[in-house]
Amino acid sequence: MKKISIIRGVSNIRAISCTDANAINYSTARVTHVEDYLRENKPNPGTQKYKSLEKEAEAWKESQE
Repeated sequence: MKKISIIRGVSNIRAISCTDANAINYSTARVTHVEDYLRENKPNPGTQKYKSLEKEAEAWKESQE
């Protein structure tokens, strides 16, 4: 009976560690994907798109005050 309890405990620990590793791998892949997207789609200062984002940010800030 005691051996079964120990085996179950070890099994649970392995399952948890496996789940944690999978979650970490998923999160890392997702962050990498987001960073790649932002790097490719970052507007350059001085372009029309950048200026419109600045205006939008200023308008949002004024609406929050």
